[in-house]
Amino acid sequence: MSAHTHAGGIVVRNRGGRREFLLVSASRSAAWVFPKGHVEAGETLEETAVREVGEEAGVEADIVGSAGTTEYSTGREDVSVVYFVMRYRGEVPVNEGRKRLWCGRDEARARLSYENLRQLIDLAEAALG
Repeated sequence: MSAHTHAGGIVVRNRGGRREFLLVSASRSAAWVFPKGHVEAGETLEETAVREVGEEAGVEADIVGSAGTTEYSTGREDVSVVYFVMRYRGEVPVNEGRKRLWCGRDEARARLSYENLRQLIDLAEAALG
């Protein structure tokens, strides 16, 4: 696969001195994932990530770095996702009705349904310092 078809965000906030990661429920399963979605025509990867975090999680966040990519096939399409590390800024109206969860690193790693997403937490933490 070459061009990225999707972009998403690994959103981080600090609560009570603890770093928390944002997870959302997947659209077609009970899995916990990071918010992501299709890149629309004329949109940059960064714009897609910010838009999808808002639409899927109701969160406004600023990109602070790159976290890496994942690739997989759904059977209908080959998917290549670039993820950005994002810092939580606030809430926005959400329209997709997904469940959302803020949790610490260890809980996020335990809840994430795919190993390639668990690895992205380590990359995000490295980008955050």
